[in-house]
Formats: sequence, C-alpha cells, structure tokens
Amino acid sequence: MSESIFKTLEEDFVVAHDLLGNKYKRPIKGFKFCVGVYGVLKQGKKILIQRNPLVKKFALPGGNIKIGESILEGLVREFKEQTGLKVEDKRLIGIVEDMYTDKGDDSQRVLVFYELKEIGGKLLKEAEYMDVSELSIKNMQDSFWKGIELFKKLK
Repeated sequence: MSESIFKTLEEDFVVAHDLLGNKYKRPIKGFKFCVGVYGVLKQGKKILIQRNPLVKKFALPGGNIKIGESILEGLVREFKEQTGLKVEDKRLIGIVEDMYTDKGDDSQRVLVFYELKEIGGKLLKEAEYMDVSELSIKNMQDSFWKGIELFKKLK
C-alpha cells in the first residue's frame, strides 16, 4: 500500500481570518487549498486598487485561478474582469500564505503578487488609482496589505 503525498497538520485546529479581519479557530478538516493571484499596476506614484463594498477597505485586483489555468493566465483573466484592462506580467513581487474562512467555507490560500504592465483595454469605474503612500493596514484588507508591503520593498 502506498503512502499518500497529501498530508494534513497533526493539530486539529488552525486560526483563520474572515473578510473583516476577525480571527477564528477553525477545524483543519474540510479546509480547501487554493491559489490566488493579484496584480499591482503602477501609474506614477499611484497603483490601481478596488474598494470592497462589504468591508469598505481596498483590495488589489485579481482572484483565484481555475484548475487547469496557469497562474499568469488566471491573473490576466481576473484583472480584465475586474478592471477592464489588458495586462502582462512585469515581475514577481512575492508570495504569501493565508488561512481564510467565510461562512464556514475554509481555505488555505497561497497568494501570488505580480507587478503588471498595461497593454490595452478601458478602465472600469469599479477601479481607481491611489497614491501608494495613502494605503495602510487600516484601509487595505489584510491579505492585500502583505502584497503592498512586498511591493514597497522592491526597487
């Protein structure tokens, strides 16, 4: 009998956060695994962001990739859906991990952040450019703030 390559933690519970940033102790059994990819598109000292209407905080455009889709294909698709802009990758900013819960739907996420280059399209009204210096942990969703911190360290 062969041993499975998929293993879970020995502990029964992990701490996960919700959309509002609240933390919950959640049973590890039943967690799903997903990969999200998000883009930072610069325009001078500003970057393109979106306001999440549910939490009144900013987020970076992007989302989860679909099974069978590459990370960059998912980023280009999600970015176009959310912003109206066609983009291509410029460079990898970084990768962070995240434990997330939403109404009992739990996931361990790997979040990949890319700096992007605009190559076409028309900006939708749901997205806007904001000066990077105006963004903080107070007005950004936690998961995306980690990506902004990594971006600020790049030169």
